[in-house]
Amino acid sequence: MPEAKASSETSFYVSDSATIEVVPPKTIIPAGVFNSSKMYGPDADVFALFASGSLYVGITAPYEVPGQSINADVQFGLYRISDVENEKPELVDILSFKPPYGTAKNGLVMNGTTGGRNFQIPCAMEFRPYKPVVLGCRTPNKPGRYQVGAVYTFFCDHPFKSVQYVSEMSGELRSSFP
Repeated sequence: MPEAKASSETSFYVSDSATIEVVPPKTIIPAGVFNSSKMYGPDADVFALFASGSLYVGITAPYEVPGQSINADVQFGLYRISDVENEKPELVDILSFKPPYGTAKNGLVMNGTTGGRNFQIPCAMEFRPYKPVVLGCRTPNKPGRYQVGAVYTFFCDHPFKSVQYVSEMSGELRSSFP
């Protein structure tokens, strides 16, 4: 899952890759929290400033159905951190876009696709240093600790036994935004 490369209170940089099976109509991979120590309590504002990222999706096994494709979306999710040791964080919400990028609930920051005969279209986004994409949400009003991380969703019409994705993302996490 996400590999920590640099960390501070609010900045993050993650490199994530995996080979997965994709089952129709969609497969959701809650990848877990970013490598930032930024923690949020109950009923708190959460802001993520997405500065740059890349996504590559490729099919690594022979196609069962030639000509089919896979579509992959990357979103930022809010995860509840368990107090139980070694328990995975629980995805509780998806961050929405915040002005000046609108208010769309889906918070889709990157999209990649592959199809045909192992045809890949990499996605690369670069927003820094002037206007990072702003996403946000509010943590639930119940006890808990929360952090931000990635969520990958893969869409397809037919199953694929072996799909590889590689992504990198960087940005900053905040409790307020002007």
